[in-house]
Amino acid sequence: MTRLVLLADDEPMIRESVSRVLEARGHQVDAVGVAGEAQASIRRRLPDVAIVDWKMPGGGEAVVRELLDSPDFRGNVIVISGAPEEELPASFMDRGVTRLRKPFSFPNLVALVEAVTDPD
Repeated sequence: MTRLVLLADDEPMIRESVSRVLEARGHQVDAVGVAGEAQASIRRRLPDVAIVDWKMPGGGEAVVRELLDSPDFRGNVIVISGAPEEELPASFMDRGVTRLRKPFSFPNLVALVEAVTDPD
């Protein structure tokens, strides 16, 4: 089953590399570089999983809040960041948001995406 992954990160190399890896694994990827683009993507179609850079222009927090506040969102959120733990609201973690610290390995990210999108 093809799943939609929203990849929101302001670093072009991360967007391109992660997109290629996920697409090779059969995922559809919508890669964007700023929070406003991510929010527009969410309004067009809710993703099955969102990978959101916490420190991207416009703020990853706004993107995560929009997803979690959407009554129809049933997907998962992975926040990628080098920021200290305390910068992520505890309420996000309580709602199932997963944190992946930068720098990360692509195999670990792919495994995490596939673990949270696996229907079984």
